[in-house]
Amino acid sequence: MYNIKKQTTMKQEKAKILDANKEILTTDEAAVFLGIAKGTLYQLTHRKEIPYFKLGGKLNRFSKSELIEWMKRSRIEEKGKIWSR
Repeated sequence: MYNIKKQTTMKQEKAKILDANKEILTTDEAAVFLGIAKGTLYQLTHRKEIPYFKLGGKLNRFSKSELIEWMKRSRIEEKGKIWSR
């Protein structure tokens, strides 16, 4: 029951982020937007594997459009169909 409520809440939060005209996201919002845990997002920023910037030298912020581009660049192309008819 708890997981269903948590998933519903995350879907609602993601819908708010997608619907909003907000371009700059907090760490919490970026994690929801990407569908990953906040800890995973922190690891990606620590390894400098994801675009972000520091606000006031301390707070991580993310550009929604840069995250979308990052996801597109990170996409793994399929090799083709295994089964053919």
